[in-house]
Amino acid sequence: RAAGTHSPEDAVAAVRAALEGRTRQAMPLAWATTQFNLARAQQLWGEREEGTDHLVEAMGAYRAASEARARERLPLHWAMCQYHLGYCQFTLGERRNDTDAMRQSMLSFKLALDAFQRSGAEYYAGITRRRIKGLETALENRRAE
Repeated sequence: RAAGTHSPEDAVAAVRAALEGRTRQAMPLAWATTQFNLARAQQLWGEREEGTDHLVEAMGAYRAASEARARERLPLHWAMCQYHLGYCQFTLGERRNDTDAMRQSMLSFKLALDAFQRSGAEYYAGITRRRIKGLETALENRRAE
């Protein structure tokens, strides 16, 4: 580990500590941003290990952040939540051999793509299109097995 870097455990603990001072009612956007940061930390932790507990926790935090970051008011923020939720669902589906989780991932990616396109965020739309294409291939391979 390089100097100045922290473990996923440290990142999750730091973001949870930040959440203690923020409530959804008093500071909805700050709370949503902190939820998103918690989700990212949990996702990165979950990607480094074989289990799925941290991915599931990340999914819950992404859902909470996307509820607070209303699609109508903050479409790019909402789309980023959906994109990362989809990525967690895909990883969960692969690890658990769960085709339903992979299908849920497709829905999340498509929702994100729509929001990116409507917002003119072509860079992110392109990334999401590639992710959808890869997911379509993975689902086709599952059907062929």
